[in-house]
Amino acid sequence: WLSGSYIGLVLLPMVGAVATFHTFHDASHGALSSKSWVNEFFTYSGFMIGAPHEWYWQHVACHHVWTNLEGSDPDAKHARRWVKPVEKRFPLSAVPVLWSIAVPLGLQVLASMRYFLSIAGLCQLEPECKGQPPPTASAMSLVALFAQRFIFFVLPVLRFGFSGIPWAMYPAVVFSLLFMLNTQLAHLNDDTGGESPKRASDCWYKHQLAHSSDFAVNSTWHWFVSGGLNLQSVHHLFPTIDHSHLPHLRPIIAGVCQQHGVEHHAFSSYTAAAVSHLRLLGGSDEGSASSSIYGGKVWHRRRACQGKPKHARADHDLSYDVEYLLLDLDEVDSGGLKGVAPWALATSRKASALLHWS
Repeated sequence: WLSGSYIGLVLLPMVGAVATFHTFHDASHGALSSKSWVNEFFTYSGFMIGAPHEWYWQHVACHHVWTNLEGSDPDAKHARRWVKPVEKRFPLSAVPVLWSIAVPLGLQVLASMRYFLSIAGLCQLEPECKGQPPPTASAMSLVALFAQRFIFFVLPVLRFGFSGIPWAMYPAVVFSLLFMLNTQLAHLNDDTGGESPKRASDCWYKHQLAHSSDFAVNSTWHWFVSGGLNLQSVHHLFPTIDHSHLPHLRPIIAGVCQQHGVEHHAFSSYTAAAVSHLRLLGGSDEGSASSSIYGGKVWHRRRACQGKPKHARADHDLSYDVEYLLLDLDEVDSGGLKGVAPWALATSRKASALLHWS
């Protein structure tokens, strides 16, 4: 890569991703080895991932504890750009753009800034992690942080000049896409429902199962390239178990879930999980809202019927216009009527329906 090889440039983020998923991630959970020093050593093997102290704070202490809980899980809040009832949603075409900058901008810049500003007392802790204070960074962790930035972002520019900028950004962008592909599909999909204001259950295990999904569960290849991240629900139930054991644990967990009537989310492939993820992000308020306005005409026609009551012995044709509104009081209290356009409310008639006889 640093020698100017295009093959090295193309392969670097892919090899880096596989190595990170197989070593760094498990090591950060104390799952790679029974020896603590081995786990500690491999927490420095993350490619394009923040230093151990930042990763522990965001991923281990926050995401795994408060999975998909609104205002508590920092890994889920970015989806609000699409799923929240804001006036202007992000288009789905922005998803790959956000994915491509999530690591180089989100983890490499913003996460580090938030950490150091919090340590210095220059900013208040965000509500994520329930105010969980950031861990103290060791000298080695700080050295790793600055060494990583220097090697992957500064050194290419020093080596190749101005043309070193795309040489530095390509591995970061590709790794970011691979990282998001293997982390976002499992929690943000229309099976889990994405962020939730409250726990799915008082049972921690049931909550993890409700907000985690597996995908491509029968594929050894997908297990390998994702470092077991495709078995995310199993990992969230047993984060300190090495990913090599997850394929064997999954059928046991599935059997227990079936025995106790607990839903166990799974998708047959990456594609199915990606489609579900995009359905969650692209879900429209229109047509699915509880509050709706209706308008139209009702016709009622009857022929004369002999031997029936007097009112049924003559032909008649009844038609009338209708216009009515079904309101979800919870939506009204929250300050909006999802699915009802302001112009529709403004022009809605309050008069009673008119009856026309012919």
